[in-house]
Amino acid sequence: MIASQYIESLKNPKIKQFKKWRDKSRERKKDGTFVAEGLQECRMAYRAGYEINFVLFCSDFTGIDQVLDQVPEASNAEYLQCSAEVLNELTMRKDMENIFIVGKQKSHELSDLRDTEDVAYLICDAVEKPGNIGAIARSAHALGISAIILSNPLCDIYNPNAIRSSTGSIFSIPIYSASSEDVHSLLESHQIETFLTHMHSNAEMLTAISVPKKSAWVIGTENTGLDDSWLGKKYRNVLIPMTDEIDSLNVSNAAAILMYEVARQRV
Repeated sequence: MIASQYIESLKNPKIKQFKKWRDKSRERKKDGTFVAEGLQECRMAYRAGYEINFVLFCSDFTGIDQVLDQVPEASNAEYLQCSAEVLNELTMRKDMENIFIVGKQKSHELSDLRDTEDVAYLICDAVEKPGNIGAIARSAHALGISAIILSNPLCDIYNPNAIRSSTGSIFSIPIYSASSEDVHSLLESHQIETFLTHMHSNAEMLTAISVPKKSAWVIGTENTGLDDSWLGKKYRNVLIPMTDEIDSLNVSNAAAILMYEVARQRV
Protein backbone atom coordinates (compact mmCIF):
# COMPACT_ATOMS: atom_id res chain seq x y z
CA MET A 1 0.00 0.00 0.00
CA ILE A 2 1.27 3.49 -0.91
CA ALA A 3 0.21 6.65 0.87
CA SER A 4 -2.19 8.65 -1.27
CA GLN A 5 -0.32 11.91 -0.79
CA TYR A 6 3.07 13.22 0.32
CA ILE A 7 2.90 16.45 2.31
CA GLU A 8 5.95 18.63 2.84
CA SER A 9 4.43 22.03 3.59
CA LEU A 10 2.73 23.25 6.73
CA LYS A 11 0.56 25.38 4.46
CA ASN A 12 -1.06 22.29 2.98
CA PRO A 13 -4.86 22.65 3.44
CA LYS A 14 -5.14 19.27 5.17
CA ILE A 15 -2.41 20.19 7.64
CA LYS A 16 -4.01 23.56 8.35
CA GLN A 17 -7.35 21.87 9.03
CA PHE A 18 -5.61 19.21 11.11
CA LYS A 19 -4.12 21.89 13.36
CA LYS A 20 -7.56 23.45 13.86
CA TRP A 21 -8.95 20.09 14.99
CA ARG A 22 -5.99 19.51 17.26
CA ASP A 23 -6.07 22.94 18.91
CA LYS A 24 -9.72 24.02 19.04
CA SER A 25 -12.49 22.18 20.82
CA ARG A 26 -15.17 24.09 18.90
CA GLU A 27 -13.70 22.86 15.59
CA ARG A 28 -13.71 19.26 16.82
CA LYS A 29 -17.30 19.56 18.05
CA LYS A 30 -18.48 21.28 14.88
CA ASP A 31 -17.06 18.54 12.65
CA GLY A 32 -17.49 15.65 15.09
CA THR A 33 -13.83 14.72 14.85
CA PHE A 34 -10.89 13.98 17.13
CA VAL A 35 -7.12 13.92 16.73
CA ALA A 36 -4.98 11.26 18.41
CA GLU A 37 -1.19 11.13 18.54
CA GLY A 38 0.88 8.04 19.29
CA LEU A 39 1.16 4.45 18.17
CA GLN A 40 -0.72 2.99 21.15
CA GLU A 41 -3.38 5.70 21.18
CA CYS A 42 -4.13 5.21 17.49
CA ARG A 43 -4.21 1.42 17.81
CA MET A 44 -6.63 1.58 20.73
CA ALA A 45 -8.96 3.95 18.89
CA TYR A 46 -9.11 1.59 15.92
CA ARG A 47 -9.63 -1.50 18.09
CA ALA A 48 -12.39 0.26 20.02
CA GLY A 49 -14.33 0.61 16.78
CA TYR A 50 -13.78 4.29 16.06
CA GLU A 51 -14.12 5.35 12.44
CA ILE A 52 -10.71 6.55 11.23
CA ASN A 53 -10.73 9.20 8.49
CA PHE A 54 -7.02 9.51 7.83
CA VAL A 55 -3.61 8.55 9.18
CA LEU A 56 -0.64 10.91 9.07
CA PHE A 57 2.90 9.53 9.35
CA CYS A 58 6.51 10.13 8.35
CA SER A 59 8.46 7.16 6.94
CA ASP A 60 11.70 8.65 8.33
CA PHE A 61 10.42 7.64 11.77
CA THR A 62 7.69 5.04 11.25
CA GLY A 63 7.56 2.55 8.39
CA ILE A 64 4.34 1.77 6.59
CA ASP A 65 4.29 -1.79 7.97
CA GLN A 66 4.33 -0.41 11.51
CA VAL A 67 1.61 2.09 10.62
CA LEU A 68 -0.57 -0.74 9.32
CA ASP A 69 0.01 -2.71 12.52
CA GLN A 70 -1.78 0.09 14.37
CA VAL A 71 -4.42 1.06 11.81
CA PRO A 72 -4.78 -1.63 9.12
CA GLU A 73 -6.16 -1.16 5.63
CA ALA A 74 -9.47 -2.63 6.83
CA SER A 75 -10.07 0.73 8.52
CA ASN A 76 -10.63 2.29 5.07
CA ALA A 77 -8.63 5.28 6.27
CA GLU A 78 -6.68 7.53 3.94
CA TYR A 79 -2.92 7.28 4.58
CA LEU A 80 -0.97 10.52 4.26
CA GLN A 81 2.81 10.61 4.40
CA CYS A 82 4.53 13.82 5.44
CA SER A 83 8.04 15.15 5.79
CA ALA A 84 9.95 15.03 9.07
CA GLU A 85 9.68 18.81 9.28
CA VAL A 86 5.89 18.70 9.12
CA LEU A 87 5.53 15.86 11.62
CA ASN A 88 7.91 17.46 14.10
CA GLU A 89 5.93 20.70 13.91
CA LEU A 90 2.74 18.85 14.80
CA THR A 91 3.89 16.37 17.41
CA MET A 92 4.75 16.60 21.09
CA ARG A 93 7.23 13.74 20.60
CA LYS A 94 10.02 14.92 18.34
CA ASP A 95 12.14 12.71 16.06
CA MET A 96 10.63 9.39 17.08
CA GLU A 97 8.26 6.66 15.94
CA ASN A 98 4.86 8.28 15.86
CA ILE A 99 1.64 8.64 13.89
CA PHE A 100 -1.50 10.76 14.02
CA ILE A 101 -5.06 9.86 13.21
CA VAL A 102 -8.16 11.92 12.64
CA GLY A 103 -11.34 10.03 13.46
CA LYS A 104 -15.04 10.43 14.08
CA GLN A 105 -16.32 11.03 17.61
CA LYS A 106 -18.80 8.64 19.18
CA SER A 107 -21.96 9.49 21.09
CA HIS A 108 -21.58 9.89 24.85
CA GLU A 109 -25.23 10.48 25.73
CA LEU A 110 -26.24 9.13 29.13
CA SER A 111 -29.33 7.62 27.50
CA ASP A 112 -26.99 5.16 25.74
CA LEU A 113 -25.93 3.61 29.06
CA ARG A 114 -27.21 0.08 29.57
CA ASP A 115 -27.33 -0.72 33.28
CA THR A 116 -26.81 -4.27 34.59
CA GLU A 117 -26.97 -5.95 37.99
CA ASP A 118 -23.21 -5.83 38.64
CA VAL A 119 -21.78 -2.39 37.89
CA ALA A 120 -19.41 0.18 39.32
CA TYR A 121 -19.47 3.68 37.89
CA LEU A 122 -17.09 6.55 38.53
CA ILE A 123 -18.82 9.93 38.36
CA CYS A 124 -16.63 12.99 37.80
CA ASP A 125 -18.51 16.16 38.69
CA ALA A 126 -17.34 19.37 36.97
CA VAL A 127 -13.77 18.11 36.58
CA GLU A 128 -12.17 20.55 34.18
CA LYS A 129 -8.54 19.55 33.55
CA PRO A 130 -8.13 17.30 30.49
CA GLY A 131 -5.04 15.66 31.96
CA ASN A 132 -7.03 14.56 35.01
CA ILE A 133 -9.82 13.11 32.87
CA GLY A 134 -7.26 11.18 30.85
CA ALA A 135 -5.45 9.85 33.92
CA ILE A 136 -8.78 8.79 35.44
CA ALA A 137 -9.76 6.98 32.23
CA ARG A 138 -6.44 5.12 32.23
CA SER A 139 -6.95 3.91 35.81
CA ALA A 140 -10.61 3.06 35.20
CA HIS A 141 -9.68 0.98 32.15
CA ALA A 142 -6.95 -0.85 34.06
CA LEU A 143 -9.21 -1.59 37.05
CA GLY A 144 -12.27 -2.75 35.14
CA ILE A 145 -14.65 0.05 36.10
CA SER A 146 -17.95 -0.27 34.21
CA ALA A 147 -18.08 3.31 32.95
CA ILE A 148 -17.11 6.91 33.65
CA ILE A 149 -19.91 9.47 33.84
CA LEU A 150 -19.00 13.14 33.42
CA SER A 151 -21.52 15.20 35.37
CA ASN A 152 -21.71 18.89 34.44
CA PRO A 153 -18.68 18.38 32.18
CA LEU A 154 -16.23 21.24 31.82
CA CYS A 155 -13.72 19.33 29.71
CA ASP A 156 -13.78 18.09 26.14
CA ILE A 157 -13.42 14.30 26.21
CA TYR A 158 -11.41 14.48 23.00
CA ASN A 159 -8.96 17.14 24.15
CA PRO A 160 -5.53 15.90 22.97
CA ASN A 161 -4.18 16.21 26.52
CA ALA A 162 -6.94 13.90 27.77
CA ILE A 163 -6.18 11.36 25.05
CA ARG A 164 -2.44 11.57 25.68
CA SER A 165 -2.65 11.19 29.47
CA SER A 166 -5.02 8.25 29.06
CA THR A 167 -2.55 6.54 26.66
CA GLY A 168 -5.60 5.67 24.57
CA SER A 169 -7.84 4.35 27.35
CA ILE A 170 -10.26 7.19 26.69
CA PHE A 171 -11.30 5.24 23.60
CA SER A 172 -11.68 1.90 25.37
CA ILE A 173 -13.75 2.60 28.48
CA PRO A 174 -17.39 3.72 28.15
CA ILE A 175 -17.71 7.42 28.94
CA TYR A 176 -21.01 9.27 29.27
CA SER A 177 -21.76 12.94 29.72
CA ALA A 178 -24.81 14.63 31.25
CA SER A 179 -26.12 17.30 33.58
CA SER A 180 -26.06 16.53 37.28
CA GLU A 181 -29.89 16.43 37.25
CA ASP A 182 -29.86 13.63 34.66
CA VAL A 183 -27.17 11.76 36.56
CA HIS A 184 -29.23 11.94 39.78
CA SER A 185 -32.24 10.59 37.88
CA LEU A 186 -30.18 7.68 36.55
CA LEU A 187 -28.86 6.78 40.00
CA GLU A 188 -32.36 6.84 41.46
CA SER A 189 -34.14 4.99 38.64
CA HIS A 190 -31.53 2.22 38.55
CA GLN A 191 -31.27 2.02 42.36
CA ILE A 192 -27.51 2.46 42.39
CA GLU A 193 -25.96 2.93 45.81
CA THR A 194 -23.92 6.10 45.62
CA PHE A 195 -20.85 7.22 47.55
CA LEU A 196 -19.54 10.80 47.69
CA THR A 197 -15.98 11.81 48.42
CA HIS A 198 -17.14 14.46 50.85
CA MET A 199 -15.81 15.33 54.30
CA HIS A 200 -18.83 15.04 56.56
CA SER A 201 -19.45 14.06 60.16
CA ASN A 202 -21.10 10.83 59.03
CA ALA A 203 -18.41 9.93 56.49
CA GLU A 204 -17.18 6.32 56.45
CA MET A 205 -13.63 5.21 55.79
CA LEU A 206 -13.25 3.68 52.36
CA THR A 207 -11.59 0.62 53.84
CA ALA A 208 -14.63 -0.05 56.04
CA ILE A 209 -17.17 -0.09 53.22
CA SER A 210 -18.45 -3.29 51.65
CA VAL A 211 -18.83 -2.50 47.96
CA PRO A 212 -22.38 -3.34 46.80
CA LYS A 213 -23.26 -5.05 43.52
CA LYS A 214 -24.39 -1.76 42.02
CA SER A 215 -22.38 1.29 43.04
CA ALA A 216 -21.38 4.75 41.91
CA TRP A 217 -18.45 6.75 43.27
CA VAL A 218 -18.54 10.51 42.93
CA ILE A 219 -15.54 12.83 42.90
CA GLY A 220 -15.49 16.60 42.51
CA THR A 221 -12.89 19.23 41.82
CA GLU A 222 -9.86 19.78 44.03
CA ASN A 223 -10.72 23.42 44.71
CA THR A 224 -14.45 23.34 45.41
CA GLY A 225 -15.35 19.67 45.81
CA LEU A 226 -18.93 18.65 45.06
CA ASP A 227 -21.68 21.20 44.51
CA ASP A 228 -24.75 21.39 46.75
CA SER A 229 -26.93 19.28 44.44
CA TRP A 230 -25.04 16.20 45.62
CA LEU A 231 -25.15 16.91 49.33
CA GLY A 232 -28.86 16.95 50.12
CA LYS A 233 -29.60 13.44 48.89
CA LYS A 234 -29.44 10.03 50.53
CA TYR A 235 -25.94 9.29 49.34
CA ARG A 236 -23.23 7.92 51.61
CA ASN A 237 -20.08 9.89 52.32
CA VAL A 238 -16.68 8.25 52.11
CA LEU A 239 -13.20 9.25 53.18
CA ILE A 240 -9.86 8.05 51.87
CA PRO A 241 -7.53 7.35 54.82
CA MET A 242 -4.77 10.00 54.95
CA THR A 243 -2.36 11.46 57.48
CA ASP A 244 -3.47 14.51 59.46
CA GLU A 245 -1.11 16.81 57.54
CA ILE A 246 -2.96 16.31 54.23
CA ASP A 247 -6.68 16.87 53.69
CA SER A 248 -7.00 16.30 49.93
CA LEU A 249 -5.50 14.53 46.94
CA ASN A 250 -5.21 15.30 43.28
CA VAL A 251 -8.55 14.27 41.79
CA SER A 252 -7.03 11.61 39.53
CA ASN A 253 -5.11 10.09 42.46
CA ALA A 254 -8.22 10.06 44.64
CA ALA A 255 -10.17 8.42 41.83
CA ALA A 256 -7.48 5.75 41.38
CA ILE A 257 -7.56 4.85 45.08
CA LEU A 258 -11.36 4.62 45.08
CA MET A 259 -11.39 2.47 41.95
CA TYR A 260 -8.67 0.19 43.26
CA GLU A 261 -10.67 -0.61 46.39
CA VAL A 262 -13.80 -1.18 44.31
CA ALA A 263 -11.92 -3.47 41.92
CA ARG A 264 -10.26 -5.36 44.80
CA GLN A 265 -13.61 -6.21 46.34
CA ARG A 266 -15.25 -7.06 43.01
CA VAL A 267 -12.66 -9.69 42.01
